[in-house]
Amino acid sequence: MLARRTREVSALFLRVAFSSKRVFGFILFALAIAVISVGSSARAQQTNPVDRKVTNPMTDMPNVNPLTQDQPVRPRTPARPGEPAQATDQLKVDAGTQTVSGPEQARVFVYQGNVDARIGTYRLQADKVTVYETTNKVIAEGNVVFDQGDQQRITGTRAEWNYRTKTGFFIDSTGFTNQTQDGTRIYFTADRVEKVSLDTIVATNVQVTACDEDVPKWSFFAKRAKIKTGDRVRVYSPRLRIKDVPIFYLPYASVSIKQRDRASGFLTPT
Repeated sequence: MLARRTREVSALFLRVAFSSKRVFGFILFALAIAVISVGSSARAQQTNPVDRKVTNPMTDMPNVNPLTQDQPVRPRTPARPGEPAQATDQLKVDAGTQTVSGPEQARVFVYQGNVDARIGTYRLQADKVTVYETTNKVIAEGNVVFDQGDQQRITGTRAEWNYRTKTGFFIDSTGFTNQTQDGTRIYFTADRVEKVSLDTIVATNVQVTACDEDVPKWSFFAKRAKIKTGDRVRVYSPRLRIKDVPIFYLPYASVSIKQRDRASGFLTPT
């Protein structure tokens, strides 16, 4: 009964929290939630392993060749049969210095200093990038910034990425998803973010929110979250927080980030 009541309250809470015209109602509602959730407060008081605060990755970024509006990363177009591959189908890297080692067809390239690697709509920036020719693997270290067009940004201290399969992982990450119709993005901070497919990432020890303040109005803390670009955010065993205050535990929460579902301006967990 308590779990059912908790889910009903959380759904109603997020409807209220995402209406900018109901600030005072949001505060009163938060107090009501705190009273209702007394039975589960002991469990919610546990310390989450993610200590880093969620920041806005769009405005708080490493100073590494930032994207500019007058230099868009254009999408690649498929080559016609019999035509050579386009330049955008090949990995292009700009850097301060470059060294090469290894035999032909098995070379290892090491780039350092404001490294900027691009292929198609993807862009990877870092202090140092090592490219392994035989495995199509890239290892990026220091101030890593990964962009998938305007759909997603992931940052980290270290990353491994396969530029053919477009999969890989990022350590000590922040990031955001695509912007929905009403201007909302989902922001996340995690110990590890794994890009498992073109449109899906799995985050470990993660904080998820749609607020871009230093201390978000609300956030979910969870051991694991699955984010599919343009679809949904699925959070497993999350703890809901209002500001820095743990409110209650949920077995599962799902938030739509589809364009058509976000026209109302509300995020509703299901």
